[in-house]
Amino acid sequence: MLNDSLLKLGDVFLGWIVRLPGDLPLAALAALSALALIGARKIAGNGDLLRRLGNDRRRLKELLRCAKASGDRDALRRHRRVLGELVLRTACAEFRPALVALPLLAIFALWGFERLPCHPAAPGETVEVKLYYPLPAVGQLVHIVPIEGIQSENGWIRKFALDGATSACAVASWRLAAERPGRYSIVLVSGDNRHVHPWGVGTAAGGRCRIAHTADKKAISTITLWPRRLLGWIPGIPAIGLDDWAMGYLILAVP
Repeated sequence: MLNDSLLKLGDVFLGWIVRLPGDLPLAALAALSALALIGARKIAGNGDLLRRLGNDRRRLKELLRCAKASGDRDALRRHRRVLGELVLRTACAEFRPALVALPLLAIFALWGFERLPCHPAAPGETVEVKLYYPLPAVGQLVHIVPIEGIQSENGWIRKFALDGATSACAVASWRLAAERPGRYSIVLVSGDNRHVHPWGVGTAAGGRCRIAHTADKKAISTITLWPRRLLGWIPGIPAIGLDDWAMGYLILAVP
């Protein structure tokens, strides 16, 4: 698949990022994104035009402040109209560079979405893996394919039970611990359905804490990893699909 190929390409060039401590992975990805845009501007943009437009915008903002201070409504209206025209011209001038940088930025976004949402678990640290299914699955068997180097405290074969938290779905859970660092693929099997949840341990990328395996979100797996948040506490906006790590990345990347 294209996504898998792009992820492997991203791992080759960006894999070093996940080994950085604290907020540095987010800062490094934001810096690389900024460099991609700067490079695209030099290759495909009109640097002189962008520079002049930037100078004009700064000057107009000064004139706007003066017009507000003096109460000159006509000048205020005129400066706002000209500023709107400059913003539009700037957007048009930035379009080509953005188009050139788009493939690289898309790889950064895909790689970050898959590799940066959570901090990796430590070797020997126990994490809880859960698989959520619709209510009719209660009582059915489900298992994780045994993985070399990983121990399951409560066995590989489980039964779906009623989710005590919501009573709205079936859930099965496992307690896993990896003996050594690495990137693992947890394969959850229910009947003819196989779901894969990547898991990073040690210096490997932590991966995602929650994965919806079907479009209708009726099969969801979770793993208890620590979410990656800027400064350790700035949250995302789940209502619009903005994860914690993505919020931190945008804060650092967008001036």
